[in-house]
Amino acid sequence: MGSRKDLWLSLAGLVVALVWPILVVGYPLLFWDSLDYLGTGIELGYGTLRPPVYAYLIRLLHWNLSLWPVILGQVALAVWLIWRAMDALQVPWRSRLAAPVLIALSSLPFFVIWVMADILTGLMVLAAFILVARPPVRGWEHALVAGFAFLAGMAHVTHLPLLLGIGLVLLAAALLWPGLGLSRGAALGLIGAPVLAACLLVAANLALYGVARVTYSSPALALTRQVEDGLTQRTLDAECPTRRWRLCDERAALEGATSLWFGFADDSPLQARLGGMVGYAAEAAEIVSATTRRYWRDSLTAGIERAGAILLSRDSASFGARRDQAAILDLLRSHRYGYLDGGLDRPLNTAELTAAARPGDLTALAWAPLLAVGGLIAWRRRAPWRRSSSASPWRRSSAMPSSSASAATWRAGTTAGWPGSRSSAASWPPPRGRSAGPTGPPPRRRPASGSSSPGRPATRPEAAGVPSGRGRQRRRPAAMSSAMAPMASS
Repeated sequence: MGSRKDLWLSLAGLVVALVWPILVVGYPLLFWDSLDYLGTGIELGYGTLRPPVYAYLIRLLHWNLSLWPVILGQVALAVWLIWRAMDALQVPWRSRLAAPVLIALSSLPFFVIWVMADILTGLMVLAAFILVARPPVRGWEHALVAGFAFLAGMAHVTHLPLLLGIGLVLLAAALLWPGLGLSRGAALGLIGAPVLAACLLVAANLALYGVARVTYSSPALALTRQVEDGLTQRTLDAECPTRRWRLCDERAALEGATSLWFGFADDSPLQARLGGMVGYAAEAAEIVSATTRRYWRDSLTAGIERAGAILLSRDSASFGARRDQAAILDLLRSHRYGYLDGGLDRPLNTAELTAAARPGDLTALAWAPLLAVGGLIAWRRRAPWRRSSSASPWRRSSAMPSSSASAATWRAGTTAGWPGSRSSAASWPPPRGRSAGPTGPPPRRRPASGSSSPGRPATRPEAAGVPSGRGRQRRRPAAMSSAMAPMASS
């Protein structure tokens, strides 16, 4: 059984595994989008380009003083959800002690040190799995996990379809493999969460800007992607003779344009002459709608290819380190937020961080074999109720424990392994010889008739020479039996 000291040692190992890259680079990593999140949170505004959820969340941490609390908060959130995911998977105690080594070699530490909403993507997936597989027993913690999943779905426009897809996959798994114990209600909740989140974002933009969009500038962002895919150019060639779009006059400048150049470069037509993301959003909505109707198959194919390129990217961990941190810090200072730079007067060690991130770039590609192994395990356990109850770790939750100790383990649930719980030191890891599943050990059987346990007399009346049934009489003391003998003889 792991002691409380071992518990805190494992948690400390997870923290070190997540923060070691920032010890190399010397400061939180920033991206161009980070400045927009910081500005929206500091001014308590409502951005036109991105949902403001992440901006408000980090505003509760940095308090317009320093960015280091943002990183510490993201580390604490990641440790909490990783631990709860291991609870849901019933990871043994010794394996938990080895988890920090695997996490340190992954790409997660390089996302944690970013001031970006991208850190919430993977953690949202973990929260969704926890809610469906084995949520925390304590109601307030269960509500925290559900609330985080909902807010993470609202933090980025791409999180909405991602959370919807995760809910559909988990619902299908719950229906196809009921023996896995996945909650169908939680899966339906995950499906409804992005729908509700999208409605709230649309309602906010409708109230503030008078447009029914997830974000005000979302059509302009979609236009940059379609320009890079070459689909906008084909639409302009077909529609410009009959439509008076301003982008028609810029048709020649769109050949070979990338989304980053067209959307954000100062010399691009969008930024130089069309009014930028905000000013051109209305006409961009018309062009994107026309392009999607004409070439929806090509748009879908391009989106799938882009998602595949991201999944197979070889710089998943080193992506942030490759950004021009010096230029971003200069822009941070020019936006009157220079007091958040931590007083840096030296260049960051981004070259050293890029070299240290190479193992993370490689391990980030391990999602495919891990997904295959997980699918194989799920397939082998597709009908666990056909196996014997003692051999299957996935027992039916209706089978209640038969002993007081296992009943305490049942009530403790997944809260047993977290500091501060009432039974954290006694219930996780489980005692040797006892199952960590929801049911306890099988009840002790009575000895067969005529048999006895070692060192104990037979428990059956017949084995002791005493008549059974109603004719059995209570044994009298020896003195009373001798006194009643003359009475019986007379």
